[in-house]
Amino acid sequence: QREIQNAEAIATLLNYDSMCALCDVNVPSLLVTSHIVGWAEAPEARGMLSNVICLCQFHDVLFEQGYWSLADD
Repeated sequence: QREIQNAEAIATLLNYDSMCALCDVNVPSLLVTSHIVGWAEAPEARGMLSNVICLCQFHDVLFEQGYWSLADD
């Protein structure tokens, strides 16, 4: 499972040019890959790059706490 998550993280960083999707942060140690819909909520989305976003730690915390969200459109 960790190998899948690591490969998913690397692919996500490449997809986002190692930059937060919302701001200009491009310091690798400040970036995280985050599932848009959690694994427990959508097991069918596990491993799908369309369900992963690259965020800086600041935006990731705000996303996890529900201060902002994404919609299908």
